[in-house]
Amino acid sequence: MSFAQSNYESDLMTRLTLTTALCLLPAFGIAQSQVERMEEMSENMNAMMVDMMVAEIEAAGGDATALREAEINMPDWDDEMRSAASCVIDRYNDIAGEDAVNETFDRIDALMAEMDGQTLEAFAEDETMETMLPDGISIEASGQISQECGMMALQMRDMQASGLMQAMMEAGSTVPDND
Repeated sequence: MSFAQSNYESDLMTRLTLTTALCLLPAFGIAQSQVERMEEMSENMNAMMVDMMVAEIEAAGGDATALREAEINMPDWDDEMRSAASCVIDRYNDIAGEDAVNETFDRIDALMAEMDGQTLEAFAEDETMETMLPDGISIEASGQISQECGMMALQMRDMQASGLMQAMMEAGSTVPDND
């Protein structure tokens, strides 16, 4: 093999490697932006859900002070949570496609703007939960994916660590006639 041929093969391999890397960058950027979007939505949704719980407890005559204080202490996402979210998004993308997942994020953004003041009961009774999932992914499948990716366990860990779980039980126990 001549020096010229060796150089040509080296250049070809370098170009192939760079081209492959450039082709993969947009996919990586999409996945990363989906994780970032999911993180932001999750944090906003957590705050909204706590507000819904506070409103329901107070409407039922309970004291939601502990719940209000615990909301402030929810931890930020860490690398482990982002990794679990990436797993969930990858599974959603595999089942429904990236466009469907991005459309779902757009729907969630729009729904969250409309949910201000909504009760947990109304949230559970209307089909809001179903519209927060990409087409082809049921609530049950979403739960299974979240569990398999470790997302559910990490959310429970954060709820325990932040005191939110204890605050929910404490606030719930102040509702009159709550057995």
